[in-house]
Amino acid sequence: MTAPAPGRYLLELVVDRQLAPPEAVGVEARIDGSPIGVDPEGGAGAQGVSPNPNDLWIDTIPVPGELSAGTHRVPWATPARARWRLGWMP
Repeated sequence: MTAPAPGRYLLELVVDRQLAPPEAVGVEARIDGSPIGVDPEGGAGAQGVSPNPNDLWIDTIPVPGELSAGTHRVPWATPARARWRLGWMP
């Protein structure tokens, strides 16, 4: 990912919440090898009208401290499918 300017950022996540207790499964986010947090992804409700047994969830993890401008690595470990983007935090 690329931070366009130095400053404070949020990692914005879109994930498939899972049919599991809220803390049983989650996304572990790292930036440049340093952990920044874990976002729980359990807690999806009962099956509704959708053919999918889970639901999409949007959340954020604040990046501690300031990021320098430029490219940063954002690997993570998760059993759920997830997408992310970097958002500026005023």
